[in-house]
Amino acid sequence: MIKNPKFYDFPPQAKSDWEERVKKELNGKSLEETLDTVVWDELILQSFYAKEDLPETINTSIFHRSTDLPGTSPRIWNNLVSIFPKDERETNQELLNALQNGAEGIVLHLNGSENLNQLLKGVHTEFIQLYILPTADTARVFNQLREWLESIHLKPEMLNGGILWSPTDALFSGAKDLANAITIAQESFELFSEFPDFSPICIDLTKYANTGANGLQQLTFGLGEIIEIIDHFIKRGISARTVFEKSTLHLAVANAHFPEIAKLKAVRTLFIGLAHTYGVPVNPEEISVIVSTSTWSKSLTDKNTNLIRQTYEALAAVLGGCNSLWVRSVAEEQATVLERRIARNVSNILREEGYLDKVMDPAAGSYYLENLQLEIEKKVISGLQKLEEEGGWLKKFEERELHNEIRKTRETSQKQVLDGKKIRVGVNKFLPAKNGAIEIELKEAKERDFELLPSQESYLVEIQNRKKQ
Repeated sequence: MIKNPKFYDFPPQAKSDWEERVKKELNGKSLEETLDTVVWDELILQSFYAKEDLPETINTSIFHRSTDLPGTSPRIWNNLVSIFPKDERETNQELLNALQNGAEGIVLHLNGSENLNQLLKGVHTEFIQLYILPTADTARVFNQLREWLESIHLKPEMLNGGILWSPTDALFSGAKDLANAITIAQESFELFSEFPDFSPICIDLTKYANTGANGLQQLTFGLGEIIEIIDHFIKRGISARTVFEKSTLHLAVANAHFPEIAKLKAVRTLFIGLAHTYGVPVNPEEISVIVSTSTWSKSLTDKNTNLIRQTYEALAAVLGGCNSLWVRSVAEEQATVLERRIARNVSNILREEGYLDKVMDPAAGSYYLENLQLEIEKKVISGLQKLEEEGGWLKKFEERELHNEIRKTRETSQKQVLDGKKIRVGVNKFLPAKNGAIEIELKEAKERDFELLPSQESYLVEIQNRKKQ
């Protein structure tokens, strides 16, 4: 019991009072020029925020449907792991081991030649998420899935997940137009029309994030891509409602921790707003969002620092509202058993030891994050309007302006790391011992005009270091 409540009776301070105090401490220097920072080239981060900066209404975000199961935490996300099939029996054992030790979903990399009955033997698909990532001919993978479904007579409610593929992927692989890819997508909608929890297409914003685009470019080009896809589907007689209801969003998180949280919360709001422009009502809990850790933010020079980056990126993903968390090993297919286990356990630690599953939206009401989210939404809406005025996403792609904008952002960031203007621990500061590097062959990237190839912010440093060896 508090005996002297007046001890806590501090006089209220307005933000203007704090600003005056800070100016005094700065000896007349400009607060904005001295303490404010810029992220993603144009997003200004103030030195501090106060209650006056909050919007009039604060709404707690709802990231998923509530469950009726007793004892279930209010915040739920699925822990995804990568599976690269080689020997089918060994891969099946690897897959089952992962599911028995913390994984709740798998991302299965398929080229269309695998025996799915053997790969998924003993897997109860009704209790996990199954995502398919085509690594070769997409039509072949769809046929593979069709044959597997027909062979096991799977009930629609027993398949959860989706296909990590979008019709626009074909353009980044050299296709001249979207016609064939739209046909494949149309067939996939028909194939999975009776599967309520399986998404035949995925809007992949990671192809911008992992090639060096900043957060605003990711959302602007990603949402612009959705508009382009919908326009093509409508011409084929597929409604916008189908696209919004049967699509998954896939985003990546990188270094800018708090802006990344705000970015993820903003994309859900922006997706709902875009749906409403097409007359499609979408509830926030109905949106499926996969968030993976970025490959752009990792380095090949210090594998231990990458583990730290994986963790705080995963933290941002959960706080930002991911429905599925995919912590990716830097070495991917070449990752060791230990590296795969560490990646799988990040989600478990955040849940079991970080208690992030106890509150649906712990970031709600933050002076800083609420403002940041609103600023991101405004910037992206403005960017989308400009994109449409200039002819739309496809025109931007065909004229390679989209590529040039991202490459310019990428090269600027990589040069800043190379010159030491941007500090990256384990890359250009606090370098690890020789055994800290990841033993992966590093080749100089040769990007064709239609491509956007994954890269690392530390790429120029890594190339320089390899040439010295």
